[in-house]
Amino acid sequence: ALPILTIFSNVRLCILALAVLAFTTGVAKADMPVAIIDLAKIIETSAAGKDLQTKFKTKKDSLQKEAIAYEKELQAKEQTLMGDRKSMDDKAFNEKKKSFEIELKKKREVILQKNMDLEKSKNGALKNIQENVAKICAKLAEEKKIQAVLDRTAVVIAQQALDITGDVIKKLDETMKTVDLK
Repeated sequence: ALPILTIFSNVRLCILALAVLAFTTGVAKADMPVAIIDLAKIIETSAAGKDLQTKFKTKKDSLQKEAIAYEKELQAKEQTLMGDRKSMDDKAFNEKKKSFEIELKKKREVILQKNMDLEKSKNGALKNIQENVAKICAKLAEEKKIQAVLDRTAVVIAQQALDITGDVIKKLDETMKTVDLK
């Protein structure tokens, strides 16, 4: 039984070797250019990407100021509540304390929801940019007879000549200067 398994394993290895050889020979003969883009750089340096970053920072800063204002308001209410404690009986104080805690929880939930909505809006805008980048890459691939476009993060080593990031940024800037951030 052992020699049959060994023969079977050797046959499998030979078939695998032939398949790899056939595949690599076909690839070597085929004209299959590949291009590389740096999506992070496109988002960072394109007009639409810069617009998104500016709008996001403005809204994030606004939310931060709103959160700080809420916290100051709640701290003042808490201090007032603690000051009034001496003049209240336990039942009245506990009712006011419970009301304060409910208000605190609601305001924190509002701020959290606004932050989540902003992140969702940012992701939607990024998706919009990425969809436009994909369309531009498809057009460039057709024009330059490119078979595959890969993101820089998926590539270990590539010749600089394969990088079409500059072309993509140029075309993106021509077609998309701003993004909507709700």
